Amino acid sequence: MTRLLSVARHESAHAVAHEILGNRVRVVRITGRNRGFCEYAVRGRPDPLVEGISALAGHAADLRWSHAKRTLVPADGHRRVLSLGFRGRSLPTLLEMARGLVEAHAAVIDLVAREIVRGDLTGKRVRELMRGAA
Repeated sequence: MTRLLSVARHESAHAVAHEILGNRVRVVRITGRNRGFCEYAVRGRPDPLVEGISALAGHAADLRWSHAKRTLVPADGHRRVLSLGFRGRSLPTLLEMARGLVEAHAAVIDLVAREIVRGDLTGKRVRELMRGAA
């Protein structure tokens, strides 16, 4: 259960960040023992800052709940942020922004994660949980 909850928190952080920052989550799911997926739709024109923070929110959740000291961004997050036009030196700033968002919304991220462990969540259900936790 611990590893599953860790994956769920990671994906929940992506979902909550997207919703808070203006995107719409379609579905969040765990796809394997160590993998998950958050599908979302961008409202209007994509904002690189929103996309960057949302992309790093999962790693920020990993750091928060695992109490890991490692702040290096995993390769997939690094590639995603660079694909948005940021430079490598922007990563620490974006990660700190993501960590701030995760810390400020830790309770709702955990709530959503505990639902993800039970099965796929629609974006509608994510929003309901977020409203209920507010």
